Amino acid sequence: MEGSSTFIDLLGIGQDKKQWAIGPVLRPTKKEKNGFPCLDWLDKQPPKSVLYVSYDMLTSFSDEQIKELAMGLELSKQKFIWLLYNPDNTDIYFGADLKRKFEFHAGFEERLNWVGLLVRDWAPQPEILAHSSIGRFLSACDWTSCVETITMGVPIIAWPTHSDHPSNGVGLFYRAYH
Repeated sequence: MEGSSTFIDLLGIGQDKKQWAIGPVLRPTKKEKNGFPCLDWLDKQPPKSVLYVSYDMLTSFSDEQIKELAMGLELSKQKFIWLLYNPDNTDIYFGADLKRKFEFHAGFEERLNWVGLLVRDWAPQPEILAHSSIGRFLSACDWTSCVETITMGVPIIAWPTHSDHPSNGVGLFYRAYH
């Protein structure tokens, strides 16, 4: 678009740092629950008290890795919402079947109570990240998640897994500290 670089340049006048356009910029315009119980659960949590854990649909973990992450979340006693969605497709990198339902260590789901929420279906990530109870986001740093977390102003805990994820994670770190 003609003129857009001029606008970005104008943002940097009087500053010694460059401005970067990372769009699209997303912000939910109104609180839409539309049948997502996770948003109701978030409404009952204190501000900035919940860790949001989610990975893009192309990232897959072994059952052992899922169990270890679950154990770490449980032992931390940190409030969390974990989107563990299995899309109906195959992992493009390893050919793994993603239709399986993850099994956790004995009693994990029963012990969650109000400390954590496990979501096994699709959920509206921009609305979750915009919620006042979300304080941090554990992510693989896929581009969409990076744009959404920057837009919503939620600190990200980067756990890059493949493709552009490592460079996106480094970019977020650099942006935060320079």
